[in-house]
Amino acid sequence: TNSTNIPIEVNFTNIVTGFEASDILIQNGTVSNFASDQLNYTFNISPVSEGLIIIDIPADVAKDENNEGNKEASTFSIQYDISSPNPTLNWDLNTFTNQSSISIDLSFDEKIRNLLSSGFELTNAIVDTITGTDSIYSVVINPIENGSLEVMLKENALFDFAGNKNTSSNLLSIYYDNKKTNLGFINDGREEDVDFQTSNKVIESSWSGFEESGSGINEYKWAIGTTP
Repeated sequence: TNSTNIPIEVNFTNIVTGFEASDILIQNGTVSNFASDQLNYTFNISPVSEGLIIIDIPADVAKDENNEGNKEASTFSIQYDISSPNPTLNWDLNTFTNQSSISIDLSFDEKIRNLLSSGFELTNAIVDTITGTDSIYSVVINPIENGSLEVMLKENALFDFAGNKNTSSNLLSIYYDNKKTNLGFINDGREEDVDFQTSNKVIESSWSGFEESGSGINEYKWAIGTTP
């Protein structure tokens, strides 16, 4: 829970007397608004700090009409949590990709619920699938068109099990490019294409017409030999 005022109810099988707020043993909390009708007792717990709250009621703190003391109650505990879950996005990509289906690892620092595709802020992509449980998830997105692509998980998109909303995730960005490079021409020689070269120290080549408007051309390779 993330409530600062936790309601508790204690029920006895018989009408009892003598049960007071001071009889309640509590760790990490304080008692307030103690009330009763001698059969059912209610009170509120105010947490002291984040963590486990433990409540015990010892034996023989209340007596019925036959002067018989109560049995020890089963220990009640509840986790007090007011921290927002923090998400982290990660993928195994660099600056450019031609993948039409991109996998993203999504992790939280605690268990969460209500992770939906609408919780993501996307540029040039849509959410395809979401799988996972507790604090570890896998998200697959599909690019829409060539160009810059971005993805992040929005703030307040989901909850942890105490009801705390998440913080926003880090932003992932990449350039999506599945456009084929326009092929050009390669000449064996500095300018014109020649069948042989006379230098035994330098081999020259020239090329033109190659074009890649998206991610650009990373490297050229020119091979020498009689077979590909």
